[in-house]
Amino acid sequence: REHLAQALDAPLLRDGLGVPVPPGIPAQVATIPDALSQLVSRWVRTRGPFTLRDLATAFSLSVGTSYEVLQRLVGDGKVVEGRYRQGVDEEEYMGAEVLRIVRTRSLAAARAQTRPVSQSALGRFMPAWLNVAPVGTRPPLRGPDGVYSVIEQLAGVRLPASAWESMILPSRVGDYSPEMLDELTLSGEVQIVGAGKAGARDPWIMLLPADYAAQLIPIAEEPLLSLTQQQVMEKLNVGGGYLFTDLLGPASQATTTADELRESMWDLVEAGLIAPDSFAPIRARLAGGKHGKTAHRAKRRPSRSRIRS
Repeated sequence: REHLAQALDAPLLRDGLGVPVPPGIPAQVATIPDALSQLVSRWVRTRGPFTLRDLATAFSLSVGTSYEVLQRLVGDGKVVEGRYRQGVDEEEYMGAEVLRIVRTRSLAAARAQTRPVSQSALGRFMPAWLNVAPVGTRPPLRGPDGVYSVIEQLAGVRLPASAWESMILPSRVGDYSPEMLDELTLSGEVQIVGAGKAGARDPWIMLLPADYAAQLIPIAEEPLLSLTQQQVMEKLNVGGGYLFTDLLGPASQATTTADELRESMWDLVEAGLIAPDSFAPIRARLAGGKHGKTAHRAKRRPSRSRIRS
């Protein structure tokens, strides 16, 4: 098979591929040490993804020589190694400039196919996407798995504690009961994170899947702690779970009453520094407060007070 080349490239072909210079074609005498790399660089700039064998076939090179040249170009940032096409099991390569153009044009094509919808269309979509049942119908989700699905979808969203069981979960989980949420929190699948104060006795609460809770917890400056709160944190930082009476012992030595300790601990909950091991203590606080109001009504339920760091 005959090939055509520019006369100016005769030195590159001579030193890169061993092609003899035809008579009458002027060629520099000095050897070009990176002649093959220059030829391959030109080649990769004119095509999309290719494999090592594609390059070897194009220049009639051995696989070893082709690999050595490609790795040199990858190290220089001129070629990017990766997997670009479906159905191709071999490692593929693409010129860095070609890859940039492909990405830019692909993004432009995707944006061209995207257009805003009307507010009414968005209003119809959002409740269905969030599994909120229309009025008069039963929510689609069921059981603890359904509760976990809701928490996953709302991960990172802070809501008043009173809203979770009065509005959010019952409107999405058809057979919701508080035991489902307690099961997920007690098993460690879901973490309770305080995020401020929504009402006098109604903290802002985030429910986060434990697997990626660390990535969703907001970073905030640590608040100034009272002496009682410092003692509580020193105790909890040792690790493990503690009953309220376990913490009341050391605090009582500092002339701290049970009510003062309880309020100090709830301030720590709202700051996100400690958390109950289930939603039951929050539920009891919402239902049994003598002072202040909550953002949403909640039914009074018995609970045990167990708080961990």
